[in-house]
Amino acid sequence: MSTKVIFHIDMDAFFVSCERKVNHELKNKPVVVAQNHKRAIISAMSYEVKKLGFRVGDPFFKIKEKLKDTVIVSPHYELYSLVSKSVFEYLQKKYTNKIEIYSIDECYLDVTDLLKKYDSPIHLAKLIQDDILKNLDLPCSIGISYTKFLAKMSTNKAKPFGVLETKKEDIEKHFYDLPVDKIFGVGRATAPALHNANIHTYRDFVNCNNELFLRKLFNKNYFIFIQQLKGENENHDHVFKEEVKGIGNSLTFLKDLNSMNQLLNEFYKLSENVAKRAKDINQEGNVITISIRDTNRIWFSKQKKIDFYTNDVEKIYSCVINLFEEVWDENWVRGLGVRLSNLRSEFYANRQLDLFELNNNKTKTEKLINEINFQLGKNVLKTGKQLVKEKGKDTHNIRFLRRDIENQNIILDIDNNHKENEEE
Repeated sequence: MSTKVIFHIDMDAFFVSCERKVNHELKNKPVVVAQNHKRAIISAMSYEVKKLGFRVGDPFFKIKEKLKDTVIVSPHYELYSLVSKSVFEYLQKKYTNKIEIYSIDECYLDVTDLLKKYDSPIHLAKLIQDDILKNLDLPCSIGISYTKFLAKMSTNKAKPFGVLETKKEDIEKHFYDLPVDKIFGVGRATAPALHNANIHTYRDFVNCNNELFLRKLFNKNYFIFIQQLKGENENHDHVFKEEVKGIGNSLTFLKDLNSMNQLLNEFYKLSENVAKRAKDINQEGNVITISIRDTNRIWFSKQKKIDFYTNDVEKIYSCVINLFEEVWDENWVRGLGVRLSNLRSEFYANRQLDLFELNNNKTKTEKLINEINFQLGKNVLKTGKQLVKEKGKDTHNIRFLRRDIENQNIILDIDNNHKENEEE
């Protein structure tokens, strides 16, 4: 096994935790984040609510029926952005500058060198966990492993407020019995296809020999995904691809819809698709646009610039919900669309360095390039060495679950589950 040790730190119920941080009366109460009106749709929730089976996108009235003392709080995205920045800066200054921000409430730390001062990775993780809770008043979970994928999977299993280490010999014990729906990178659209092929668990996925099926479902890089599940992808655990201006996905229905639940379900699928394609190419954006096509086949769009960059499906979907509630007049809908734009590379976001390529002895030229790219918010300037290296990495991109294209348009037959390509 590689000697590299990666921590994946994920803040528990982050939006709710931020609200509790500034209002202690919310602690230990069921809390949801949503616009406070009659048709409120949930964009975030505390674990008191989540453990009852509720999900983002559920209507608030259903939660209120089961938990009458549930508190509804309007979203404060500026607060979440400020708290997020304080967490990452705290980790960077106190523990290690080998930090990579993954989303507003997640980051990776390369703690390989730091472990020389501690008894074990678990010991260090618990110290960090307790430190963040004590000094920042935020609960978090920490996954530990030698690849980022396995660290992320470990965090998902450790939640809430847990710590889990996964060595190579632990993969089967920790994950093989998990349903495929719980595998990081397998979404709502992919899971049913796997179940239909009798691939129900992590174990089934690893042992699947149907190459034709996997290639069709996950494109040509399916084999690298299998390597990732087995923990055999250390050499290609983080890669970058070229930038694009925006990532969008739209649906046109063969049958008009006006059901809130159906429309939100389709919006989630669109958000998931956009988020995965952004992660494929290591991009994040802070402008989210929704489009609604009426029965006269006319598209109407509404967009919002948020206070943080993201490629996380839940964050995108949360914003989509708020935009939808603002504009939908309960009329029939022919189509929907979601778009993430004003993109920037995760590599240069917030002056963070790739934890696998960190070099504290950069030349003056490299430091100047980093400074300019940080100011522009884009990976515009590169050294020749970096350009050649990134070009070589393109052939090994593990974030492959959606095609690297500017827009993808689909006609969806709600009744027959039949999809066809539609050109704009």
